[in-house]
Amino acid sequence: MAAEGERKNVYCDGIFDLTHIGHQNLFRNASKLGTHVFVGVVGDKDANNYKRPPIMTAAEREAQVLGCKHVEKVIPDALCFGMTEEFLKEHDIHVCAVGQEYFDRFPDPEDDPYYKIPRKLGIAVPMPRFDGLSTSDLIRRIQERQSPDWKPAATPEESSTSKVLEAEKDLERDIPEGERKNVYCDGIFDMCHVGHQNLFRNASKLGTHVFVGVVGDKDANNYKRPPIMTAAEREAQVLGCKHVDKVITNALCFGMTEEFLKEHNIHVCAVGQEYFDRFPDPEDDPYYKVPRKLGIAVPLPRFDGLSTSDLIQRVKDRI
Repeated sequence: MAAEGERKNVYCDGIFDLTHIGHQNLFRNASKLGTHVFVGVVGDKDANNYKRPPIMTAAEREAQVLGCKHVEKVIPDALCFGMTEEFLKEHDIHVCAVGQEYFDRFPDPEDDPYYKIPRKLGIAVPMPRFDGLSTSDLIRRIQERQSPDWKPAATPEESSTSKVLEAEKDLERDIPEGERKNVYCDGIFDMCHVGHQNLFRNASKLGTHVFVGVVGDKDANNYKRPPIMTAAEREAQVLGCKHVDKVITNALCFGMTEEFLKEHNIHVCAVGQEYFDRFPDPEDDPYYKVPRKLGIAVPLPRFDGLSTSDLIQRVKDRI
C-alpha cells in the first residue's frame, strides 16, 4: 500500500454502458500510470444528452465499474463536459487517462471541450482506443437477432480440453499451496454484470482463491439461447472482475466430474441455491451431483437484481 505522499491517483471517466472488456482494458492501462485508479461515471442526465440514453442506470453502471479489477474508487455523476481544476483538486487527481481520440480531434487543448484543463496542466496522458468489443457492438448483436432471417453463426470447433487463464499475480494474496482453499463457480456469464460480480464476491468468502469456469460456445448454445458474446469475450470479461483468480475455459455445463475437481484442485463449489431447491436429492442433480455428494457444494443465494435477460429485453424495447 502506497503511503499518502507516494500516492499517484489516476482518473478516467466515461458512461460505461454495458460495461465490457474495452472498459476493463482502459482501467488496466490507467493503473500503469499510478498507484490508484479513480473512475468517474457520468450520470443519467448528462449521459442521455451525449449519444443515446444508456441501457443501464447510473447506479447499475457505477456498481459494475466498481466490480472491475484495478478500480479503487468510483466517482458518481462525473462531469461529462468541461472538467474543472476544482474537480481535480477535490478528488486529489494527479493524472488523467484520456482517450487518444481527444488529442486527435482537438490538437490544440484550447479547443477540447472535455479535457482542456488537464491537458493545459500537463497531467493528461493519451490512452490508445480499444479496437475490440464496444457497447454499440453488443446492442447491434441483440438487435440483429430480432430479424426473422437471423441464424447463429457457426460455432468454431472447440477443444474438449479446458485451459486455465490466470489473473495478474497479486502478491498480497500469494498464499502457500498447503494453505489455499480454492473455490469454484461456473456459468455462461453472457454480458457479465453486477449479478455475476456478486457471485464472485460471495464465492471469495468461502476460501482463498476463486476459479471461474466459463462454459464454451457449443454447450452454451444448447443451454438457453446462443450467447450475445463469444466464449473468448466472456472469458476475458470474467477475468477482468474483482475476486477472480483464474478462468477455466470450456467448463463443463452438465455433469461435473470428480476428475475435473481433482484436475483443477478445487476444494469448494459455490452452487446456486436454486439447484438445491430444484433437486433436493443430489442424485437427481444433473449439474452438481458429484460435489454435492462429496459434501463440498455450498449454496449461494440467487441475485435478485439485474440479469442478462433484463439487459437484452431493454435493448429490444428500444427497437
